Order: sequence, then structure tokens, then C-alpha cells
Amino acid sequence: MAAAVSRQAILDAAQCEDESEAYELALPNIGLKAMLGLTKCVRLRVLDLSFNAIRAIEGLDALGDLRELKLYANEISHMHGLANCVKLQSLLLHDNRLGADCNPSGSGLQALAQLETLHVGTNHRLGAAGLSALRLGQLPALTELDASSARLGASPALPGLRVLETLRLEHNEIADLTCVASLGALQELHLGHNELRGDALVALAALTRLSTLHLESNRIERLDRLPHLPKLVELYLASNRIATIPILAGEKKAAERSGHTAASK
Repeated sequence: MAAAVSRQAILDAAQCEDESEAYELALPNIGLKAMLGLTKCVRLRVLDLSFNAIRAIEGLDALGDLRELKLYANEISHMHGLANCVKLQSLLLHDNRLGADCNPSGSGLQALAQLETLHVGTNHRLGAAGLSALRLGQLPALTELDASSARLGASPALPGLRVLETLRLEHNEIADLTCVASLGALQELHLGHNELRGDALVALAALTRLSTLHLESNRIERLDRLPHLPKLVELYLASNRIATIPILAGEKKAAERSGHTAASK
């Protein structure tokens, strides 16, 4: 395994003659144990070091123009080393070793004011404590969050995510939805493979922009607590215990209009 990124590996992957000319660099699955060696890649915007054995986020101080950072499928356990990545828009950290103590300083993500996409799913040690430790409220531009398969139970804390549009929480142990009640900008919500029952659905009432809702493979037995969601287009309910599906609010209004038209004739 390589202890760091070599100059020749950078030149070959980026197809350039000097590290400073590299704008995109992809070095997945080459046995890297560390991220050192990138200090001269000052123009780099996209960096893919996925599927390696990297244990720490480091060596990025000179990469102030970085926009996308792909570090999924590594062995990273802590959030640090991103302080100078102020232009970062996408950070993919799923399938690592993030746990409850993943952000000991509390400021691991603080500099990322432009971050729009964050994936921390498939970190099986994360849990609700780890998700809270990330302090997601420090990310004012975040529009997409993936925390699926992260052993989240009960109602994980999701404070301050006022512009969040897509939220993936499938394959967890969530039984309560108070965590999403304040996410009024949500358009897509993925909650499949959790522990939800019908009574929990009432918490969705404030999600008036929601267009896609995944509730498959839960413990839902009834839908009478599902509120009217005016923008809802796609609703997934497979593999639940629902005996009957009532007429949803939009369908009811359409039926009433149809009946009124027929009666007037």
C-alpha cells in the first residue's frame, strides 16, 4: 500500500505535465493509506480518493479551489483537515468509520459554508450521537443529506437545515419523525426500511413542498394520520401492513369535482 500520493500518480491520472495544471484527479482503489502529496495541486476542483485505506483527512491546506471531494469507502473516523476547503460543495464520506466521537473539536465542518451535498451513510458506528456531533446546523447551503444505514434510532437531531431539499434516512431504526417537522424546504424524503408506524406520519404536516415520499418496509398499518401534502407526486408504501388505503385529499377533491360536474349535467 502507498503511504501517500506520488507525483507520478498525479501526473498520470490527471494527464498533465505539472501538478499545478490538474483540475480533476481520480485515484480510487490504488491502496492509498494517506492523502499527503497534493500540496502542489493548487487548482484542483474535483478529487476522488474513494475505495482506499485512508484513515485521516489531511494534506488539503493548499486546495482552496476544491469543489468536490470523494472519500467514500475508506477508513476515516474523524472530521478534520477541511478548514481551508471553503469552496467545497460536495463531500462524500459514506462507508467509512465515523462514530459518535467523529467531530471532537465541533468545528470539523464549520468552514464549509458553500457545502450543498453531504453523504455520511453506511457509517455503521455513527448513530444519532455521531450525527448530532457533526453539527449540521453549521452548513447553511446544505440541500442534500444522506445518512442512510447509520444506525439512527428514535428521532435523530437535524437542526437548522432550512434549505435542505433531499434527505435519505433509509435502513435505520427510526420510529419518530419529529426530526423532520422543521424541514419545510424538503422535496424528497427517503424513510424506507425503518420502524415507523402510522401515528408517526402526522409530523409530516409542515412539509408542504414534499413531492417524493418513501415509506416502504416499515410497520405502517394505517394511513389516516398521513396529512395532506399538496405537492406530493410519488408515494411508496410497499412491504407495510396496510389493510386499506383511504382516498387521499387530492383524489377526494377530484372525485368531488367530478361528481359535481355529473350532477350539473
